[in-house]
Amino acid sequence: QKRNELFTSIDCFDGNSQYVPEEDQSLSDIAINDENRACINKALSELEDMYRIPILMKYNYRMKNKEISKALNIDVNTVNGRIFRAKKLMKEKLKELGYVE
Repeated sequence: QKRNELFTSIDCFDGNSQYVPEEDQSLSDIAINDENRACINKALSELEDMYRIPILMKYNYRMKNKEISKALNIDVNTVNGRIFRAKKLMKEKLKELGYVE
């Protein structure tokens, strides 16, 4: 049960997901319960700033990639790549924590 709930929680990180978070949802809102939220926060805290900051700006602050690009003074393609990489790293870290198979 725990793993299925977490898959739903983190599916927003996967471009192939069927789960689509609402526009006004933050990463914390997406998490099903406190345990999942703590796991996601731990995985996020272990990301390098270059990955953590763009993904937080996108999901917690609901910024568009173009806005993130402007705020960080980097190319929008770089933002796209960092968010993609952050999602991949998040899944790897969640596997290490035993929450994703």
